[in-house]
Amino acid sequence: YLFDELGFESVKEADNPDDLFLHSVLDKKRGYCLSLSILYLSLGERLGLPLYGVVVPGHFFVRYDDGRVRFNIETTSKGGTASDEHYINKFKVPENAHDSIYMMNLSKIQTLGCLFNNLGNSYSDIGDKEQALATLERAVQINPSLAESRTNLGNIYLKKGQIEDAIYEYHAALEINPTDAKTHNNLGNAYTKKDWLNDAISEYNLSLELDPNFIEAYKNLAAAYRKKEMFGQAQSVLKQAIILQPKNASLYSQAGDLYNQMGDYEKA
Repeated sequence: YLFDELGFESVKEADNPDDLFLHSVLDKKRGYCLSLSILYLSLGERLGLPLYGVVVPGHFFVRYDDGRVRFNIETTSKGGTASDEHYINKFKVPENAHDSIYMMNLSKIQTLGCLFNNLGNSYSDIGDKEQALATLERAVQINPSLAESRTNLGNIYLKKGQIEDAIYEYHAALEINPTDAKTHNNLGNAYTKKDWLNDAISEYNLSLELDPNFIEAYKNLAAAYRKKEMFGQAQSVLKQAIILQPKNASLYSQAGDLYNQMGDYEKA
């Protein structure tokens, strides 16, 4: 009904803050996984239906569960259904998910915590670090076992120069979801800020083991090798990245800076 008759639709990227809030979703009839799910949950509450929000790494959906009948509702697929196994496999739910809130029926306040996580990212995207910090700290307070909130809070701490706080949050996130390539990369960035280059290199390598196509990790790894004057390793890493993205100008710029530092001005 919502999709076919009323014309609501999902957006591919959650890059517009307006797509987060319920009033904007109602006005524009568009949203992404979290905001469309909140619409579903709001209607379900009005109708007295046993609907719950469910979060997995990087995604949010709705579940009907009356204690006897249980099924998932995918709001980005016009309200279609998908099994638990689909979400576990597609979104790489960590094996220790029983220690987190992943795949659980969330309470209203836990769903609000997921909203705060996304809202904090929106504040960060527009450069409002103070609002982002306050919002993400609230998100972590509500959902301390949601790895994304921990990582995002760590990112704000890193931007504000609170390196030890950032490292703490990244470690907390990785205890929940140890296979998150982006968090390993970001932890490497925090170590680099501390000039702990060996630890940074280890984290960047872990990130690339988990996601061999993660260009930012290649760039950061090459930069760390360059700082240690391990020029051969830096060259090798950049060559791998260029093979993956041969039209990425920033990679050639970084390679040029490397050759310049090596004194190879012709290649630079």
